[in-house]
Amino acid sequence: MAEVLITLGIIGVVAAMTIPTLVQSYKKKVVESRLVKFYSTMQQAIKLSEIENGPLSTWDDIGTGCEFVDPEAEEKECVEGTETSLIWYNKYLAKYVKTQKIRTDTDDFDMTSVNVYFMDGTRVSISGEGWNFDVNINKSEKRYGTDIFPFKFYKDKGLQPYVNNVNPAYWCTENGNGANCTQVIMENGWKIPDDYPYKF
Repeated sequence: MAEVLITLGIIGVVAAMTIPTLVQSYKKKVVESRLVKFYSTMQQAIKLSEIENGPLSTWDDIGTGCEFVDPEAEEKECVEGTETSLIWYNKYLAKYVKTQKIRTDTDDFDMTSVNVYFMDGTRVSISGEGWNFDVNINKSEKRYGTDIFPFKFYKDKGLQPYVNNVNPAYWCTENGNGANCTQVIMENGWKIPDDYPYKF
């Protein structure tokens, strides 16, 4: 009986030491696979759209405004169909991307964004050139570099990881806000580096 208890104790200690590492590794793999899937899906959609709509350089700019039902209201509501980011998305990308749903939001600065929800539980929020990819829409507390990964849309090179060029090395560190982490992961072949500053 004592030998069984000792064996169970050893198994418990080993499990306690390895399970957190396995969970962390699994979460990293999920983020990596969702990032690369999102990026490749969007790049493919852009290429298909260019066949129909011409080169990126000729595309309309992505707006962030709309026509408000009541411009004086505290919580502004857009006249349906006037959200410029949604108009742009529908014109250039919607037919090339499978989605669960699409909705628009207006923030405190009266800027509208289009939120595109994908089948795998992820979402991209498009507000002008700035795109935020959310790897898990069901998680309540989010931060850049673990949950939200920023991208930027350029008319000369398409969708690319966002880079804050003011001291770029700082923005994916323990003290930074995670804004440049998308770029760090992409440069590492869409794999989260071993020295990545944030836990998942």
